[in-house]
Amino acid sequence: LYIFATTPSRSIFNQAQIAILLYPLSACGHVHSSAPGWLLQAEDSVEPRKASFELYGADFMLGRDLRPWLLEINASPTMAPSTGVTARLCPAVQEDTLRVVLDRRCDRNTHTGGFQLIYKQ
Repeated sequence: LYIFATTPSRSIFNQAQIAILLYPLSACGHVHSSAPGWLLQAEDSVEPRKASFELYGADFMLGRDLRPWLLEINASPTMAPSTGVTARLCPAVQEDTLRVVLDRRCDRNTHTGGFQLIYKQ
C-alpha cells in the first residue's frame, strides 16, 4: 500500500495539509485494515504470471466523519502527472515500486519508500 493523497494544483489544500488530515485515518488503521479484504476479493480475477508484477491504485473519498470510502481499484494506474502534486508523486511511486520489486529481493530490510507491507500471504 502506497500512502499518499492527490489534489488539483489549484486546491486550497497542499499535500502537507492533506497528509496531516489523513494521518489519524492511517494511524487508526481504517485504510490498512480494509485493504487486505478488497485485495483478496480481487485475487481470483487476476491471472498470475511468473516473473511479473502489477501495480494497482485505489481511489478513496472521505466521508463527513472523515472515514475513507473505497471508490474504485485501478489496474495499471496512469503514471502521467496531471497536477503539481502528481508531478512529484508519480516518479516517487515508480522509484519505490522498483525498490520493492528489485531491491527487496536482495535485501528484505531495504527501504521501500512510501510502500508499507500491510498483509502477507
